[in-house]
Amino acid sequence: MVDSILQLERVTKQFAGSIIPAVKEITFSLAQGDILGLLGSSGCGKTTLLRLIAGFEALQGGSILLHQREIARPGYSLPPEQRNLGMVFQDYALFPHLTVAKNIGFGLGKLSARDRQLRVGESIELVGLTGLEHRYPHELSGGQQQRVALARALAPRPDLILLDEPLSNLDVQVRLRLRQEIRSILKETGIAAIFVTHDQEEALSLCDRIVVMQAGKLEQIGTPQEVYSRPNSRFVADFVTQGNFLPAQIVGNVVQTEIGDFEIPPDLLDYGSDSLEVMLRQEDLQLQPIRSEAGMGEVMIKDRQFLGREYIYLLKTKTGKTLQARTGKEVALEIGTPVKVLVNPAQLRFF
Repeated sequence: MVDSILQLERVTKQFAGSIIPAVKEITFSLAQGDILGLLGSSGCGKTTLLRLIAGFEALQGGSILLHQREIARPGYSLPPEQRNLGMVFQDYALFPHLTVAKNIGFGLGKLSARDRQLRVGESIELVGLTGLEHRYPHELSGGQQQRVALARALAPRPDLILLDEPLSNLDVQVRLRLRQEIRSILKETGIAAIFVTHDQEEALSLCDRIVVMQAGKLEQIGTPQEVYSRPNSRFVADFVTQGNFLPAQIVGNVVQTEIGDFEIPPDLLDYGSDSLEVMLRQEDLQLQPIRSEAGMGEVMIKDRQFLGREYIYLLKTKTGKTLQARTGKEVALEIGTPVKVLVNPAQLRFF
């Protein structure tokens, strides 16, 4: 079993003047070398939780342990500079008057000049900035500046790296490339990391495990595959998968929806209510065009978006509800086409 480098036990933070905790009884652990994502919308408490781990905020309840050593509890907080953590901020926070090399070496004052030079050189090579050592931040692109910030955080060889939405200020293409680079760099160093983001795809692609947060509370924790495939609440299903939701009724041994009937799954046998919602992921929907007059009145294609590798179809059901479907680019159905929506029952989730 891999040892936990970080443990949070019922961590709670409530700001003065607020009646609702910003973070409420959060519990999880982080294994050495893993990347943990804190995923949620703005104001959900993910950055506050990161600041509690960093030591920038004091908690009101619970405890935080680093390498089995308690670093925070009510009334006690180990100073940030004694926690051996690296921090990468959203706005890079580079010193504009220092070169790349001097920015990276800023926190290495305890090393000898020779060792500091070697460490800076290793960090520059690690993040792919060789040859840019003597440039200033204003001479770099946004992606290069963020690499400098990452190198500066990695150079002291911290126990843990904390990244607070580090890619949100970058262009889409740079963000896509840099998130893979960040994952590769962290995996190469073996340093554990916590990555704060509101971007579902970013969290799914970059992290080993994800903590989904809402209103200061932990909604679900699991691998990207677990959280996406088996969301344990309506909120997680909506926020992470951005799926479709339809009203459903349990009648006998089937679940009835306006796009079809499905065999009742075992976990609904003792549901205790006839009404529920069914979630259909966009990519799980298959569209079968209907050519006959009898097909009129079925689900209708109202719009179509081409995204290069795929189409997104906007569908309207007979009752006026809106659904979205994603298909490969080989499926090109015209706007106005009536379709039958097919879905594998095993892909459905009920709430």
